[in-house]
Amino acid sequence: MTVQDQKKPLTFQEELGQALRLARVHANLTVRQVAQRMLPQVTRACVWTWESGAIMIPLPRLRDYARVLGLPVAAIIPPAPWQVVQATRLRRTTITELRPLVEWARGYGEDLIRFSPETVAEAARMCNVTPARLQTTLTRIQLTA
Repeated sequence: MTVQDQKKPLTFQEELGQALRLARVHANLTVRQVAQRMLPQVTRACVWTWESGAIMIPLPRLRDYARVLGLPVAAIIPPAPWQVVQATRLRRTTITELRPLVEWARGYGEDLIRFSPETVAEAARMCNVTPARLQTTLTRIQLTA
């Protein structure tokens, strides 16, 4: 197998785009129908760029996209190995050892923050905790309303 034969792994943004498209197709909706039903409406080109993975869908739009499809957001997000946390939830945590991560999350607005296994390991070092403990804590933060 040559280097050209090896496929580059998809980014989280591309995986999310594929998941958006699959969820839409499964809901038997067209790009046009999704665009028209979102509040406020968006263009078909906008939906296409999210589904292609060219642009990351903003969190408020992801919520609305899921609403249009009649699904919870969690049903659309690609599965592990990615750890996904809403930036606002991470910033609200009062866990002292996560303070460096909380400060870092200030730059993310309301976006979803994706943590690859490598990012979890680096963040764990930054917070002086084990990667397993950080993953458990991030999952708890994301699931807490």
